[in-house]
Order: sequence, then C-alpha cells, then structure tokens
Amino acid sequence: RGFNPVKAMKLLDETFDMEVFNLYNLLGKSEKKIKRLKGRIIGRNGEMRRAIERFAESYVSVYGKTVSIISDYDNLQISRKAVSMLLSGMPHHSVLKFLENKYNEKKREEFRKMYKPQF
Repeated sequence: RGFNPVKAMKLLDETFDMEVFNLYNLLGKSEKKIKRLKGRIIGRNGEMRRAIERFAESYVSVYGKTVSIISDYDNLQISRKAVSMLLSGMPHHSVLKFLENKYNEKKREEFRKMYKPQF
C-alpha cells in the first residue's frame, strides 16, 4: 500500500515480505494522535523514514492510516522493531542508534563469512 510499482514488484521475489501497520487499529480513532505518530515515523524532511530504509535495507511507505514495510525477513524484523519503537514514543536518537547497531552487526557478520580463514 503506497509503494511505487518498482518497489512493489520486489514482492514477487520469494525472499521479500510485506508488513502493514494499521495505525487506526493500533492507536484508536484520534486523528491528532495518528497524524503525530505518522510524523514521528517520517521524521523531519523524511530523515527517519530514510534512515529505516537505509539501515534496515527495506522500503517504508506511510500512506493514509497505514505504515507498510517491504523487505527480506531478517531486515523486516529490524524495520518492524524500529517502527514499533517510534510508535511507543522512544526518542529518535535511540531508534537511530538501534538501527546503526543492527546494521553494523549485520555487516560484521557478512565480513566474517566472507573472510573466514580456511585451514
């Protein structure tokens, strides 16, 4: 929901999945609260949404009363956690630190696998 067709086509790949948060169901009927929390997920000038996309290697769409994420399974878990942290009111810098740590862990693991010593 809310993705351009190129990003939506990723769902045809078996390794990709989609998660949709319905803010109306999660937060209630308060339009004011929904608008405020959508703003928290998007961030100033879209910075937080871009950070989630960059560090969790996923696509995030905030559209209407929904937040949708397209990503592979592992990164979807990270993105889901980041969005949940924002919805629960955690500070942006804490969420960014979480995303950076997960990203660095993932890259270190990839590096270890790539350069595993062969004896």
